[in-house]
Amino acid sequence: MQKKKTPAAINLIDVDPNNFSKELHAALGKIAKDVNDSRGLTGDEAITPEHLSSKVSFKLNIKTYLNYRSEYIPMYTLMIKDEDIIIDKNQKFESKIIAEAQRIAKDSSIQFLVSSFIKT
Repeated sequence: MQKKKTPAAINLIDVDPNNFSKELHAALGKIAKDVNDSRGLTGDEAITPEHLSSKVSFKLNIKTYLNYRSEYIPMYTLMIKDEDIIIDKNQKFESKIIAEAQRIAKDSSIQFLVSSFIKT
């Protein structure tokens, strides 16, 4: 019986839906470091976050939501969007995830506005 590998998780919380690329790059950098460490890759052989890809296609789940906290209302989470995207084999993670997350954030922006208690 072949042991299944646990997929690496990217969990970005409390990020600006219009500007999250720095946080995503850092999360992918950790994954790249783990891959490099496990394979003993250094220098020019080392994988960079921009070049991370997979030998198999996989599903990535992207969620947008609001966490409400108030003195008089118990904390709750309002789910705005919960969408799965497919990352094709050999496709660069970072560029695909950024493009899809930007699309989902844009699609969610109106719902964010109508669901927000605070108006500017």
